[in-house]
Amino acid sequence: MSIINKDNYLGTSINYTYYSYSNERIHKNLINILDIFKNKVKEIESINDNNYGKKSDAILKTIEKELLASGFITETNKKNQVRIQLSQEKEVKEFRVDAINPKTGIIIEIEAGRAVSNYQFLKDMIECSMISSKKLIYLNKEKTNISNDLFLVIAVRNIYYFSGQKHNDYKTVKKWLKALDISKLNLKIKGILLIGY
Repeated sequence: MSIINKDNYLGTSINYTYYSYSNERIHKNLINILDIFKNKVKEIESINDNNYGKKSDAILKTIEKELLASGFITETNKKNQVRIQLSQEKEVKEFRVDAINPKTGIIIEIEAGRAVSNYQFLKDMIECSMISSKKLIYLNKEKTNISNDLFLVIAVRNIYYFSGQKHNDYKTVKKWLKALDISKLNLKIKGILLIGY
């Protein structure tokens, strides 16, 4: 496994760490995601007091237009969610993701408050791994082909206030992923891009 780390991406407060299972450089489609976050940095960065308390839905809404232009299907509100089923059987778990591009195989999960306090990033990884075992999924109940190479983007706040204390969720998740040695977990994901915004 290779790890590529970059703080202050192109002079902004956007940080990222890329975990590649195939020891490849960061994929160009993932660079596009970083650029989308970079271009909206003033509206989303958690170090900016004006953005304190913004929920993940608000962050997604801010970058939604750019994601749609890049071929993503996004959750526009709680009633219009991106639902993924692994089969049409009723007993099968349904996953909800913030955004997906079936052609490039990129799933995006944006976390604002639950990333660390509820270990949401671990759930995101497991769900993405389950999706990666399929070539065909049901996306909003429509049969959809998905790329053989699946990438997970987890975007978390750089600064998060919890129980009156300031935390850096990006650094915490980064430490977890390093400690887990995710290359040994056999998650069947080509790479994980962790973004701190």
